[in-house]
Amino acid sequence: PAERLEWPGELPKQLSTRGLLEAVEVFAGEQRECAPDSPVGLWNAAWVAKEAVPVRKVLGLAAAADMHELLVRCYTLADETGDDFLRAEARIEAAMALVEGAGGLVGYRVDGGPGQVRRDMRSSQPAAGPTQQLQVMGASAAIRQGVGRNEARRLAGGVHPAFLEAGEMLLVEWWEVRRLWNDAMVPYDALARWKHEHNVYGESTGWDIVDSFLHMTLVEQRLAPGQYAVSPSNKAGFQPRRDHGHGNERECANCGLDANEVTLQCCARCKLVWYCSADCQREDWKHGGHKTVCKKVSRTTG
Repeated sequence: PAERLEWPGELPKQLSTRGLLEAVEVFAGEQRECAPDSPVGLWNAAWVAKEAVPVRKVLGLAAAADMHELLVRCYTLADETGDDFLRAEARIEAAMALVEGAGGLVGYRVDGGPGQVRRDMRSSQPAAGPTQQLQVMGASAAIRQGVGRNEARRLAGGVHPAFLEAGEMLLVEWWEVRRLWNDAMVPYDALARWKHEHNVYGESTGWDIVDSFLHMTLVEQRLAPGQYAVSPSNKAGFQPRRDHGHGNERECANCGLDANEVTLQCCARCKLVWYCSADCQREDWKHGGHKTVCKKVSRTTG
């Protein structure tokens, strides 16, 4: 007869959280090794990348970039194997990672005007060294040179590509988010013919995030192709909070408490972020970067 295992009682929260992450990581590794033609191992590895923020203190933007890379490989393999669930699910989660800044596009002002740079923000990237590859953009040579000098300063100072400095703003190529969403709807509709589409929504932590982002950019702001959107929270990628499951996406933009824990109120000016208190709203306005984002969005929407 099988040995009966006695439940040892409630585990400490920190221990159980770290233990869960490590167990899923091992499981995902074994899936990828034993079934390399299956996208499931990549899917689980992407979850580990996201949860590394609260457990392993990985920078939020690095986690978003890591997750996005794994999910692209996941849905590419799902396309080859005909796995409609992961063809849809992985694309929606990859789109969420882009909304959170996985594309690595950062804007800031230099002498001469606004410039942009695309950084490789994956956690595997060193904080400094000759291996860094950057794409510098700007309306003039002077602006591009100014951005290049600033990026050289960051590299010399050992600043990781996923760390945002004061005055830097996360930019999102919303048309790439829309492409992933539209591509995800093809396998989603295929699942709907068998009444299985609810599994995609139920398993996705990114559905509402992507849906709200596209509504903001296409309906409210009416951005044109090539006109960058601002990442809604500008909070540097995934925040250090444990994934408690779908339905907790709306949270205080400053402290991270979600709608299941406190009553949230929307910013009356930009209507993009939520706060649990006036103190959190003031803190995010003064020190969290929302002042810049809110004014930019308000000017865009009129």
